Amino acid sequence: MYDVTNMDSFNHLSYWFRNVEENASPDVVKVLVGNKCDSTNLRVVDQDQGRKVAESCDVPFFECSCKEDVNIDEIFLTVARMIREQRERRKSILNSSKNSPTHYFFKDAGTPTSLKILELNSSKNGRTSNSYEQVRPPTLKVLDPQLP
Repeated sequence: MYDVTNMDSFNHLSYWFRNVEENASPDVVKVLVGNKCDSTNLRVVDQDQGRKVAESCDVPFFECSCKEDVNIDEIFLTVARMIREQRERRKSILNSSKNSPTHYFFKDAGTPTSLKILELNSSKNGRTSNSYEQVRPPTLKVLDPQLP
């Protein structure tokens, strides 16, 4: 969130996005919000500037006014919807991988090596754990996605 009446807050967006990328979960839900859109006479950040930053970061963009209750519900509903969709995708991926082991193929000095995920089990606390089997045990050097 940045303040549309404060150019410094807008100029620090790249810092905050970088901070989120470095410290948050890779699948964290993000939106960009310009606050105080009701302060038209004090505005220093144009709506198109915010929209361009949001597009470059591939996140939804909103302007809001907490004071005037503009777009507040829409922002929260969008974030909630994004979280729900993300959880459904994650659940779908987990369900599809439960019954069939996933193989990762590696290349070591020209010899393919397979690492197979045997199980993906849910524990009582809702977390998952993997069990691994290394088919051939050489030192692995380069991941080669082209191998069968």
